Amino acid sequence: MERVALTGKSGEINIGEIQRDISVKSLNGPVNRDNKENKENDKVKSILQERKNEELKSILNKINDMMKLFEIERRYHMDKVMKEVVVKFIDMKENKIIDQIPPEEVVKRYHKMVEYFKKLFGL
Repeated sequence: MERVALTGKSGEINIGEIQRDISVKSLNGPVNRDNKENKENDKVKSILQERKNEELKSILNKINDMMKLFEIERRYHMDKVMKEVVVKFIDMKENKIIDQIPPEEVVKRYHKMVEYFKKLFGL
């Protein structure tokens, strides 16, 4: 290695050695640290996701209990065309739909729109 030196207040600095040290450290140090950090981050993310899922289940259970008091049932289904979940709120006494998310009108219009585009573009 060719020795390149600078002189300053603190003395002579060998730039070649500094560059070699930096490249060796960048190959060995951060890569290993990043892998460990990534594994730790993944563990933290999975723990947080589990907590969120548990909190969501708890909230949904509370909502379900409350809705039972009012004799309202929720029914879910996946609309194949919209690829979205449709939630229906049903009065358990009369077995009638009270509300729907998204509204039935929106679902029907979406289906018609998809049908129209299929005809238009020959899909």
